[in-house]
Amino acid sequence: MGAKAKEKTVEQVGMKSAAKKKSAASGGPAVSGVISNEKLRQLYALMLKCRVTLSKGHAKDSSFAMGQEAVAAGMGMDLRAEDATGGAPEIGHAEKGPVLIAPASTTATQLIGAGVAMASRLAKSNSVVVTFCRGVGSQDVCAEAVAFAGVNEIPMVFVVMDDSGQCEGLGDATGICAIAQASGVPAITVDGNDVVAVYRVAQEAIGRARRGQGATVIDCKTYCLNAHGGVEAERQWKERDPILKMESYLTAKGLFSLAWKREMLAGFHLGCGPGC
Repeated sequence: MGAKAKEKTVEQVGMKSAAKKKSAASGGPAVSGVISNEKLRQLYALMLKCRVTLSKGHAKDSSFAMGQEAVAAGMGMDLRAEDATGGAPEIGHAEKGPVLIAPASTTATQLIGAGVAMASRLAKSNSVVVTFCRGVGSQDVCAEAVAFAGVNEIPMVFVVMDDSGQCEGLGDATGICAIAQASGVPAITVDGNDVVAVYRVAQEAIGRARRGQGATVIDCKTYCLNAHGGVEAERQWKERDPILKMESYLTAKGLFSLAWKREMLAGFHLGCGPGC
């Protein structure tokens, strides 16, 4: 890989496009434009479970806020039991794992993750570390870990929860993406409220890491419910609600019903969720 990696924008690889996208960063195979109906339904189910978990207060030490479930589901769907994550206890889809290396409140989560990923590389393991950077306070640590990842080509994915377009002082990925490019780490921007788009990018980044091609930074442009802003902010959030967007998408494909949603909510044993 060269000294610099071009930032790649994939805003249109989600629900609006089924075109195949080739990995410019890794030179690897194209990410298939076809996602099975079963996988689409699984993505929705995992988002819904994350929403209910967050709304019921069962994920108090998490990187996510309500409205950011597309990032949690898209990144967590294909993680394996041997993989590790930092700051996201609710993203695991496997029955066992991924391993939680540190909660979101741990300042050095990204550095801990980099150490775990380095150990994985030295052991020639096939495991991957996914860590989340949220808010101004974590950016210096995250940037340091990204620079380390670039030098050592560790199997790690850095996910920046970029909600800077919503309120000042929240997460802004500009600095981290600049560090990534300077360190030879691909930086990818994606609509963080589009679970299909996030899933496609996650497949590519995690695949690169498993193939020994190093780390990736994913800049997820998100919009969360819990931000301050009043009635207008809530209205704007509802227009971007990833669960409602996915329900519309699945409905158009004949894959969604309210009865199915209610059945899932009952199975979560966490009480009822939105719109039920």
